[in-house]
Amino acid sequence: MQASVGYIDIRKSLAAIKSPLLGDDLYSHEPFCRDALAHGFDFIYVCKKSSHTTLYEWLDYLQGGDGIRTVTRTRWTGKRHETDTYRYAQSVPLRDGKAALHVQWFELVTTDEAGMKSTAMLS
Repeated sequence: MQASVGYIDIRKSLAAIKSPLLGDDLYSHEPFCRDALAHGFDFIYVCKKSSHTTLYEWLDYLQGGDGIRTVTRTRWTGKRHETDTYRYAQSVPLRDGKAALHVQWFELVTTDEAGMKSTAMLS
C-alpha cells in the first residue's frame, strides 16, 4: 500500500506538533488507527458504509435507542439559510470481533433551503 509509506513519513513530521491526522476511507482501518493512537495522535478518517459494515450495523442498532445523539443548527451563509444536522455515537466497533478498536463516529449533513444535502461521515 503506497499510502502507508506516506503515512509513516508524515507521522514522524507531525509528532512534534501533535496535529490530528485526517484521511479518507483508505486510512480508516484498524491497523492505521491503532498506529495513530500508539503514537499519541487523534484522527479523523472517513468511514464509507461499503467498507465498514460492522460499524454501520452497530449504528443501525443504536439508531433505535439513545445511542446516537443529534444536534441541529440553522445558520445564514450570507446568501441563504442552511441547516446542519450533527449525529454522533461513542464507542462503536471499527470491525467485527471482541478485540475490535472502538471509535467515536460523527456525521454532518448540511441541507440548504431547496432541500439539497451534502454529507460528511467521520470517525
